[in-house]
Amino acid sequence: MDKYKENLQSDITSIKDFEKVVLADKERGYDVGTSLDTLEFQCSSLTFDFKFFYSDIKITRASDREARGLSVGNLIMNLEGQKQKLMLEF
Repeated sequence: MDKYKENLQSDITSIKDFEKVVLADKERGYDVGTSLDTLEFQCSSLTFDFKFFYSDIKITRASDREARGLSVGNLIMNLEGQKQKLMLEF
């Protein structure tokens, strides 16, 4: 699971770095077409996956702590609400 999260973060960083290269090419007069739109779509999709995956991890941790008798208050409910919001946004 950690490797998947690391891969997502690495891909997001790579796309952002490549966006800078494409913008520099555009400033030099090259036709970049819809490359920036495609990169933005890819980055937003991966960012959503990363946030969704990360929210699942936080919910699991909070549930584990609750099962061990620790008081987590409304944490699980809040995290579930955030997860639902992410699902509805995309």
